[in-house]
Amino acid sequence: MGFSEEDRKENIRRISEVAKRQRDGREIIGKRDPKGLYKKALYGEIKNFTGLDSPYDISSLSFIINYLKNKKRRIFKCIKKFLILKNFLLI
Repeated sequence: MGFSEEDRKENIRRISEVAKRQRDGREIIGKRDPKGLYKKALYGEIKNFTGLDSPYDISSLSFIINYLKNKKRRIFKCIKKFLILKNFLLI
């Protein structure tokens, strides 16, 4: 992808899609919360809950970068694989 106006629009579209899937993933996490911990964390009853008010796995970015370098995959396939591994995307 380059820096043309069309490329930038496509990049924004892709980022929006990833953000939407991540939001959807959080909704799925909330539905799979038998103890209600996620809900309590959302309402501030539990502090330092990973992914909400505590930092989320920073190694995620390095995973994407390394996967791209090692496998020479297209960015979409890489992000899709990452989202599946992190259970943000169900197949």
